[in-house]
Amino acid sequence: MDHHNLDIYAIPRDKSPLYINEPWIIDETADIRVSEPDPAVDNVRVYVPLDLNRETIIRRLQYIKSKYGDVDWRNETSISVEVALLIHQIEIYDQVHYVRHMPKATTHPSEKAHSIEATSLVKEFIKELEEIDSSGDTFPYEKIEELRKEFDL
Repeated sequence: MDHHNLDIYAIPRDKSPLYINEPWIIDETADIRVSEPDPAVDNVRVYVPLDLNRETIIRRLQYIKSKYGDVDWRNETSISVEVALLIHQIEIYDQVHYVRHMPKATTHPSEKAHSIEATSLVKEFIKELEEIDSSGDTFPYEKIEELRKEFDL
């Protein structure tokens, strides 16, 4: 999993909104279209809300499963790309929960430090991935193994 470059000291310990400038992690179920700004013109930055919670992430995965159906050579890449977006969302969800609940003596999370909330979410996410009927070469098997390895499951 990729670790996003979050400044943990900017993450509020309460449930205040968190602003991060990575519009590419917004998936189509959020029904928001974002384009990269043209640096040659005057630009006004607008932060786009994206709810990252257990139910929303699982619902997005279920949407992807119903949208594509069984995995085969025709749709394997598309499904894999959309699931990878969700995994990025899980990583941000994980980092925020970890920082909000980490022990006060810890100054920065280690590379393999994960929140209880994200570990639980990943278990459910893996269950959903295991239900996919796949004749594809690598998906969803590679994603399942990556998640198991990263979260020690």
